[in-house]
Amino acid sequence: MNRILKFITLLLTIGLLTSTAQADSGYPASGLWWDPDASGRGYIIERQEDIMFIISFHYADDGEPEWLTSQGYFVASEESGSLGEFNGTVYHNSDGQCIGCDYATPLNVESAQGPLTITFNDYRNAVLEWEDETIAINKHIFAWTDLVSELSGNWLLTLIEGDSQLSQLVSIQDTGAGGFAEVRNSVSNELVGSVLLIDGDAVLTLEQASEPELPIIQPDSERFYAGYSTAGVLQAVAIRLDDLPFVVIDAGSGETVSATEQFTGNVSVSIDDGTIIIQTDGLPNHTSPYWGEGHELYEAPHQGMVVNPNRIADQDLTFRIPSQPSIAASPSDTSLGAIGIAVNGVPFYNQYAGINRVTNEWLPLDDEIQSFDSKNGHPQNFGQYHYHFEPLYLTIADNSTFLGFALDGFPIYGPRNNDDSALALDECNGETHATGEYPEGIYHYHITQVVPYILGCFRGTPGSVSQ
Repeated sequence: MNRILKFITLLLTIGLLTSTAQADSGYPASGLWWDPDASGRGYIIERQEDIMFIISFHYADDGEPEWLTSQGYFVASEESGSLGEFNGTVYHNSDGQCIGCDYATPLNVESAQGPLTITFNDYRNAVLEWEDETIAINKHIFAWTDLVSELSGNWLLTLIEGDSQLSQLVSIQDTGAGGFAEVRNSVSNELVGSVLLIDGDAVLTLEQASEPELPIIQPDSERFYAGYSTAGVLQAVAIRLDDLPFVVIDAGSGETVSATEQFTGNVSVSIDDGTIIIQTDGLPNHTSPYWGEGHELYEAPHQGMVVNPNRIADQDLTFRIPSQPSIAASPSDTSLGAIGIAVNGVPFYNQYAGINRVTNEWLPLDDEIQSFDSKNGHPQNFGQYHYHFEPLYLTIADNSTFLGFALDGFPIYGPRNNDDSALALDECNGETHATGEYPEGIYHYHITQVVPYILGCFRGTPGSVSQ
């Protein structure tokens, strides 16, 4: 059955992919805006939640460049044809620090220049009103040729029909034919639909839908698009995956990528005489309250979170693990500290918070769980950020994905087999099964939602980690 959906950019809430959730009314796109008829001046519009910050750069009457700022709230509109409105006071800034110069405090930052109103017709078109001037502005598109080329890339597409939700990884590929793109399944490269530019709107037509398990997601909302029927019913949600380093299937060839090639840029991987040597700064590549306010990756604590007093700090960790792991004569216990490493360079820890030095008993995580951020991580007292639970940032695109290595060299995967077969886990949380990276089969560990969460013991001979 064909499904024809008009794509409108929206920033959606975390709980959208539930049968009872409702879509937001939409937000303007953050980035560079301009008036195409008046190049030489422009506007940077940045939105975080409902707060907007505006920068205007232009030239004063004497020809000197100047910039103005404004901050206020975006208020969504319930009227047809209007996305919402921003209202704020304009401030003039001057005589600040030049490039390469010593810091100089900007002057006149509190000099109000009157009210500013921006009425957004949709996510990329608006009307700006300031003083006696009314200016039509739009999101500056400097590389994309049209909305179809803007949508090109890798997506997690979920179709919604009543209580039913079907998801698949797709690649939208601009054909260069002017307003036409192909939609292909990222695993099989099968043609599953098309995107057409009709009257300025990108219209998605899908011929069929696959039935993979719906993933649990907690993403950065800036990646979302939503599709509505002509009656305004939410029928699809698409999540852009291009900036995530964990989609490892080449949509063109269907070839898989080796496990050691999937580590991110802050991780150095080499192999020497049967040992994989992994060096990392241990810094997560995602948001967390533990970065501290003012950091570009800082996010506010989620509801119910109890933030511990530690903050993320740069580490100098070296993991030495077997490149050809083998099953040991008997399993061995994990220890406190790093028991493995994730593909983003963050260490995995075991299912314990510590050890009682008097009774020599392991302490459960019960009192620490509330300190986990939205990605299921937190730092210890030396600032070493780590995961005890499923690293949700890494499983956002595929909860069967390769997540990293345990110290014994065996790989760690998400909570699902890549062929959807049932897990048959032993006491260490592992099984032998074919995976994308090891098509001939290998013993590996799986993340679970119950103790031991990652791995309960080493089935191989563990290597070492040093700092």
